[in-house]
Amino acid sequence: MFKLKVMIIIVCIIMLILTYTFVRDDEKPDDETEEDDSVTFYDLIMDFDTSKLDFISYEPGDIVTVKDRISETEIWENISLDHNGEDYEYSVNIWMDSMNELSDYLINQPTLTVVGDHNKTTIESNFKVGDDVTIHFIVRSWKSESIYDKPTRCDECRRSSPGGLKIVNVAGTLNDERSEVEEISIKTGLLAGSTDFNIHDTIIEISWEDDGGKSGETTLLNHNNTEFCHEILEFKEIEDSPRIYIKETIFDHMEKTIPSDINIFWYDTLRDMKEYTTSDGILTPGDIINIFFNFTHFSNPPTGGGLNPGSCVQIKLIPKHGVPTLEQFYVPETFPKEGEWIQL
Repeated sequence: MFKLKVMIIIVCIIMLILTYTFVRDDEKPDDETEEDDSVTFYDLIMDFDTSKLDFISYEPGDIVTVKDRISETEIWENISLDHNGEDYEYSVNIWMDSMNELSDYLINQPTLTVVGDHNKTTIESNFKVGDDVTIHFIVRSWKSESIYDKPTRCDECRRSSPGGLKIVNVAGTLNDERSEVEEISIKTGLLAGSTDFNIHDTIIEISWEDDGGKSGETTLLNHNNTEFCHEILEFKEIEDSPRIYIKETIFDHMEKTIPSDINIFWYDTLRDMKEYTTSDGILTPGDIINIFFNFTHFSNPPTGGGLNPGSCVQIKLIPKHGVPTLEQFYVPETFPKEGEWIQL
């Protein structure tokens, strides 16, 4: 009888302990529940500083999860769309619900464009109006992607091309104190036998050294060059959509300002043999343009913001295809007392 009572007491104690444990477990917060740190495309737009071309809340290397809902889709078919070196027959433009808050901003632009696995049915089934989508991106810092960083399928053709630019004249303007050359003007046209090409695809390499041994060099891009790009979001994956890739996002449609550390050149048309072509940057045989750049605009200008008397200058005009043109000159030791321009 005594043993039975002991057993009953032990069982009761065990039951009390188990009951207490279960109650404590129920009272504990769920440690496995993670806070949802996802954002919408609207959140990203609001977080993006267009003056600095980067995000306020994110740094390069951060992974951003975007959760949004599809409000409209537009499928493009039988259109060759190149992405990461592969041609896709189908693509789809997608508008997201969150972007409706920006009704006055890029209203006709899709939030993102995706390409798929060459299967229209896959795209239609994966991206339907009203569906929720979750996309992972990696934040990157912006960069200016020069045309010369891209692989070309016609390297041999480029090497054998006889085209190029001829330099007709080089002149400079003096600063207000008439102590330095502040701006350079290069009158140029196509070499004989050259085919048409786009001045926007040309870069200028310039180097200088003054009598005091101070030197510098830089590369100039045309300010109309469409290769200025953000590349601030690197696509990682769309959940539940294997073999579906993002080609571009709303950020690719935003106005692309030229970052302050990119040096540029611009041009004026002096003679346009085929009317209106040079306004689009297309040089044809017989066209003459003036190329300008100002040392005071450089992110790292010469001492004082201009070239000192006696400076040695080397300029190389490099078209995308064809032969680079080299011009070298010395800035005069003395400047005239009158006149804005001097011959170089």
